[in-house]
Amino acid sequence: MPMTCIAYGCNNRFYKGCKKQFFRFPLKDRKRLYDWIAAIRRKNWMPSDTSRICSDHFTHDDYMLRPGAQIPRLRLDAVPSVFDGFPDDLKERLKREKEDKEQKRKEVHNKTEVEIIQTDGEICLPSSKLEDSTAAKEVGSSLEMVTSVSETDGKRACVANRCTNLFYDGCENVFFRMPMENPELLGKWVLAIQKKYWKPTFFCRICRDHFTEEDIIACPETLALKLRSNAVPSIFHVKRKKRRKKRLAERMAAKLGQEKESITEDHTYSSAQTQSGKRRNCFNSTINSLKKTVKTLQRQVQRQRQRISSLYELIKELRKRNKESTNQIPVKSTT
Repeated sequence: MPMTCIAYGCNNRFYKGCKKQFFRFPLKDRKRLYDWIAAIRRKNWMPSDTSRICSDHFTHDDYMLRPGAQIPRLRLDAVPSVFDGFPDDLKERLKREKEDKEQKRKEVHNKTEVEIIQTDGEICLPSSKLEDSTAAKEVGSSLEMVTSVSETDGKRACVANRCTNLFYDGCENVFFRMPMENPELLGKWVLAIQKKYWKPTFFCRICRDHFTEEDIIACPETLALKLRSNAVPSIFHVKRKKRRKKRLAERMAAKLGQEKESITEDHTYSSAQTQSGKRRNCFNSTINSLKKTVKTLQRQVQRQRQRISSLYELIKELRKRNKESTNQIPVKSTT
């Protein structure tokens, strides 16, 4: 299957001898990746290893200065910014879909009239009509509070890593939808959640435990909890690496205990040799990771040296041209 540019309205395809470059998405750099996704403006879409974007969507300043190089290379902070826009039929279709989605959202919003009243450690959910207020206008329409919605059946877990809170009809905790209508804010949420190979959907929920008190607003008239328009989840329980290290240490201790029982003390040096071997095995993973880091740093240094040498060649050539131009200027003789 030939490579095709994924930008809207771009029909460029890769073939042998074409004069355009096709670039991969920076899947390893999450911040830069979501900058690219926000610039492309595709909703509910995540790039894969085979996704490509052509060079027509980058400016001249997005490329590195490499004199004499035949293949252009993008800068580390380059983001696609040149787009011709959507075709007319696609614009009309997207407009109709947006209107239908907005109408359905309003219907669901009218059905789910929720008021939160806090009592002694419990939260009751009686129905009352939500009215417009100054605090509600500050809140983005896409970040509505979700406590009971008719289209969700069964229980759904919070999307945050290692969070055991469940969303269901009548649950006591407060859950919020993902901001699917705002790709830029959605990218910030996904970057904060840090789930590998995860794609957010309309049915994903995140509980209020991952937001600060400043991110949440209580409407003065209805006491309903809502998020601010620029709120991003920031509270997460990240203890995964420590648990792995603890489990590894427990396994190594168990193995050492089993091997000590099986070793016969025929020689006095056997225990010292086994202990040194176990220590080497424990440090193998650390040594391998450090070796990989050294290799990447060496490659970076090599690329920097190549760039410096190319700049030196450019300076020499410019000096040579300057000397030639000064020598060609005629000097008037004084009589």
